[in-house]
Amino acid sequence: MEKTIYHQITDHNYIGVVTILDYDVSVKKCLSDISVNTRNKSARKIIVDLALKVGDNEYRFVAYNVTDDGKILWNSNAYITPGDDIVRLANSFIAQKKEILMNSMLPNAAKVSLLQN
Repeated sequence: MEKTIYHQITDHNYIGVVTILDYDVSVKKCLSDISVNTRNKSARKIIVDLALKVGDNEYRFVAYNVTDDGKILWNSNAYITPGDDIVRLANSFIAQKKEILMNSMLPNAAKVSLLQN
């Protein structure tokens, strides 16, 4: 099973969104193999979407700094509340993996909410 999916985004503050798909494995383990392209980017942060682990609440989105060589800086995390456009985009990424969402431990109402853009 895939642990994550990564999508580059066009945003002033962030270079991409990583969606955690494996809700049984630690976040650090899921993200340890990720390397993102930071070339020609002024922003050096990514958003990690934890919806399948924690649901759709204030702990869903975490921002991390990224080094010049594309590795995540573990001690740089901060919970964030992104704009509606990024939330809709993140929901669309989860909808692409609907089977994983439907088999997650989230309540049915949370699953339906995440599938609605």
